[in-house]
Amino acid sequence: MKTHKTRFATAGSVAALTLACTTAWADTLAENPLIGTSGDGLIFVDPEEGVVAPGVKAVTFTLVRVPGSNPPVDGDPREVIITDYTLLDEDDELSVDSRSDAPNCLMASNPGIFCDSPPGSGKRIKTWLTGPDPFDMTFQTSNEPYLITDPTNGIVGSVVDTSSVDYFTFGKTSNFTGARITSFTLELLDAAGNPMGELDAADAVLFLRDGLDPKLAGGLACPMDCSAKAATKATLVSFRTQKRSQL
Repeated sequence: MKTHKTRFATAGSVAALTLACTTAWADTLAENPLIGTSGDGLIFVDPEEGVVAPGVKAVTFTLVRVPGSNPPVDGDPREVIITDYTLLDEDDELSVDSRSDAPNCLMASNPGIFCDSPPGSGKRIKTWLTGPDPFDMTFQTSNEPYLITDPTNGIVGSVVDTSSVDYFTFGKTSNFTGARITSFTLELLDAAGNPMGELDAADAVLFLRDGLDPKLAGGLACPMDCSAKAATKATLVSFRTQKRSQL
């Protein structure tokens, strides 16, 4: 087997929106984003790690790690609004310089576990490749505005500008095809099956590589070409949701 593709399609409203308050927002990932899967593969719901069906969830603007805790300890969820993972801020909590600083992520549907929960807590989406055909996962986005809930972030009820939002993906892909995989690709497709990379950047969901802190970017495991050994290791990908909104 020479090539194996895992494709991510997104479905959902991408209509332009007009807001009286002149705040633009784009599609963020729905809390329960998975519509379904098809092709030669499956999402493994790992009971030993406490994961429940469907095996995937999205977290947006939420952190739980107690600041300064070592070893890391989870506390109560708190709202932390970060849309751009490439910007560093004087406030350490607003700088995403490692995968555990990410308040927005796509991860395993493990109740009570969030993006910044301690290592080994069951955050990885586990996909199994079972044959030569591409394995597709179709996700839905939400075009509902995000409203501030914590007064430390601004006026409660105010709309957050989500015209561009960065997400980090925790994942592991395993080879159950019965054959050696010599290459491996990840693709982002729109609802019509068109590659996102061929669309205008303002209308696409794209992989995010440039501008990330090295500790965050270092988790990206060979997105374009993986050896048979690497294909069974963790696949950690950052991506950016970005759709055009009309004011």
